[in-house]
Amino acid sequence: MKGLIIKEFLGLRRYFRILAVLMVLYIFMAFGMTSVSIFAAINAILVMICSLSSFSYDSYNHWNEFAMSLPLSRADLVKSKYLFILLLCAFGTAVTLILSLIVGLIIHLPMQEIFIATLCSALTALFLGALTTPFIYKFGVEKARYILIIIVMIPTLVFVSFGSYLPTLHLPSAQTLTLLAWCSPVFVLAFVFLSYLISRHIFMNKDL
Repeated sequence: MKGLIIKEFLGLRRYFRILAVLMVLYIFMAFGMTSVSIFAAINAILVMICSLSSFSYDSYNHWNEFAMSLPLSRADLVKSKYLFILLLCAFGTAVTLILSLIVGLIIHLPMQEIFIATLCSALTALFLGALTTPFIYKFGVEKARYILIIIVMIPTLVFVSFGSYLPTLHLPSAQTLTLLAWCSPVFVLAFVFLSYLISRHIFMNKDL
């Protein structure tokens, strides 16, 4: 399993320099916006991009077919992908938190805002990764990209179309929102586990 995880990160090493340049750009943007929310948004996006790139790399090099000639099970391959996504999310979230704290201390942002934005970023990255991975195993990377775009666009269009009606809605109480916030990590982790079971089932029955 360790070798599979190392393989995943070695496949992404050509992107590291680009990501470093992007991080510098986002730091300047955060100062210009006097907000660290951009780090949270970009973290979720970059985790998804790296995850999709990993699947694309495997598809291009016919990795799954080759891996079946090794002493590896299909369940091992699926498990390694999900561990890779979790590690990507953990690494991205750690970088996001460090950059947010540095910028936040300089421009005097509340610590609560920084930690909430970072937590939301991590949960969003995990959720999108877990949501997309079964589609990748079922339909392939290219079709899964379009499915992800549709999934993201639908709530965005709904919000843009009906956002003006939000102030008229009866929102949950502060206690309810706080409870949901505390429970959200549990819900997301449960969703990740369910996604793993679905992906494993799909891949176990897939012809390579």
